[in-house]
Amino acid sequence: MQNRVMPTSGADHLADDHHGQYPEPPPEAFAERPFSVMLWALRVVSSILMLLLVAQALLAALFVEGNVSMLTMHGINAFFITVVIFACFVLGIFFATVSRGAWWPMVAGVLLWLGLFVQEIIGYTRVVGLHIFAGVLLISVCSIYCYALWRHVYRPRPRRRERFREQPVRPAVDQPGRQP
Repeated sequence: MQNRVMPTSGADHLADDHHGQYPEPPPEAFAERPFSVMLWALRVVSSILMLLLVAQALLAALFVEGNVSMLTMHGINAFFITVVIFACFVLGIFFATVSRGAWWPMVAGVLLWLGLFVQEIIGYTRVVGLHIFAGVLLISVCSIYCYALWRHVYRPRPRRRERFREQPVRPAVDQPGRQP
């Protein structure tokens, strides 16, 4: 009688070996990354912004459903959204300048603030259809902004002095007819 080995399932085999698709990351991949307080502040504030925007959509839906008292709450929440988007812009400036991070959060903060400004003007003029469309667009863009901030890997830019130190110093060239 022969000893037979039962074949293992494909899932067991996949758990043991990656088939070369996913090689082990090099040890330097786990090295300590630089930390930026400004980037984390941007991440937290953008997450708060997303919560406020979802609440804004809920308040708008309740108002459209017939609950007229939600219009006041919608306006109050719009004020807080304006403050938080302005905070994103200010933190983006600090992230780009003080932390020497990427410049795109600053530019995105300005564009979000301008988009919100236009969306609020449309709302206060009572063009409801366009106001709802602009709100959905604003929520979509803010979700991309929040996602990009959470995916962003902080790599500080070198300081100007460090960039110039890396360049070799050229010897002075004597100019004819010039006295040292």
